[in-house]
Amino acid sequence: MDAPGDWAELASQALAETFLAFGNTMEQGWFRREGGVLAGVSGASLPTLNGVWVVGDELDPSLIDHLLDVIAAEGVPYCLQVRPVAGELQSVAERRGMVRLGELPLMVLDELSASRALGQVSDVSWLRVSPDQVEQYVEALARGFEAPVAAMAAFVTRRTLALAQLDCFLGLVSGEAVTTALAFTNGEATGIYNVATLAEHRGRGYGLAATAQCLSAASQRGARWAYLQSSEMGFSVYQRLGFRTVEQWHLWVSPT
Repeated sequence: MDAPGDWAELASQALAETFLAFGNTMEQGWFRREGGVLAGVSGASLPTLNGVWVVGDELDPSLIDHLLDVIAAEGVPYCLQVRPVAGELQSVAERRGMVRLGELPLMVLDELSASRALGQVSDVSWLRVSPDQVEQYVEALARGFEAPVAAMAAFVTRRTLALAQLDCFLGLVSGEAVTTALAFTNGEATGIYNVATLAEHRGRGYGLAATAQCLSAASQRGARWAYLQSSEMGFSVYQRLGFRTVEQWHLWVSPT
């Protein structure tokens, strides 16, 4: 499993499995898979939380166009995320007037123990979030992403936090929530999501520490490797933890 292509395939399939698991917990949303295509609606008003993800290499542009029609009919903004092997789907996005937002790095950490010595921040205490604390978590998550609380509440629910494979953390400084992170572990793989730090607390290592906290929890569950999709802001943080880019995904969003 040392070749980048192998890791990209493993991470892509693990990401799809995670979104399907999350979809089952959403009160106003759904996710389903048809072959190498994942489609879903979270109900959130953020385009990257609704749409079509081409996670395989069996392409059917007409199917993808149909699924995008179904999602558009829900009245939510949506995205199309495409692995490099599916680059020819650019014409589908362009025909719909979707806006190209560049690329999303798919990153993998193939040895969790290497990150344990990093991410130690002395002024942070960690709260392992329970389903009863979902509102506190969602509020901090929304502030970290500078997004509406309702958007985050649609994606992370009490039922989401009750998933047996999930570890969810709030980082607290003097009792105030300053950073968030979430890990979903399925077998040997763990996916890192929702790493967000409040704007006024950025640049102090809290996002790195939150990610390391998730990796430690996943390791205790028996996970051996981790994956994530990185924002531009978080890229250098994940590199410090040992994550490396195994694939660049193309990203389009629906016109405003």
